[in-house]
Amino acid sequence: MNTQQRGFTLIELVIVIIVLGTLSATAVPRFLNLADDADIAVVKGTGGALKSAVNLAHSKWLIIGSPADHNARNDLPLYGAGLDGQIDLNTAGWPAQSYAGSDTVLNADNAADCTSLWNAILNTGSDKIDELATSEPYIVEYQYKGICLYKWSKNTELYIRYDSNTGDVSVHVS
Repeated sequence: MNTQQRGFTLIELVIVIIVLGTLSATAVPRFLNLADDADIAVVKGTGGALKSAVNLAHSKWLIIGSPADHNARNDLPLYGAGLDGQIDLNTAGWPAQSYAGSDTVLNADNAADCTSLWNAILNTGSDKIDELATSEPYIVEYQYKGICLYKWSKNTELYIRYDSNTGDVSVHVS
């Protein structure tokens, strides 16, 4: 009769536990970082969409002859046939705001202008100027002299910066 037992010794089990512990200690932090990576990807993607839309609006301005006339730059139809797709361009041809009707100044010079610009150019479907400024996922801030910041509400270190003077869109994910 064969009386050999088949199984693991205590030393083998301890070694396996140590190996698994080491692997999990190195892998878990990487998995915990996935939420941050996802937030960065969302902000980068939105920044890319904003940059494309800004360039599209500027191209439209160039196509119609780069008008300096106030009325030719006010309520310029960017897409669609309704009021949602209208954008107001500054004298350099960059999106500055989006208010239906007759405007006296076509510049981004406050948070409401930055919000209206965002809603119109990214076609958010919002009909409220202040909706974006007070809700997820972006917080709108007017910085100074035509510069708008769109901060990711989960991490305000992640933001999109738009300069309406030059059309520059930059994404900051530090």
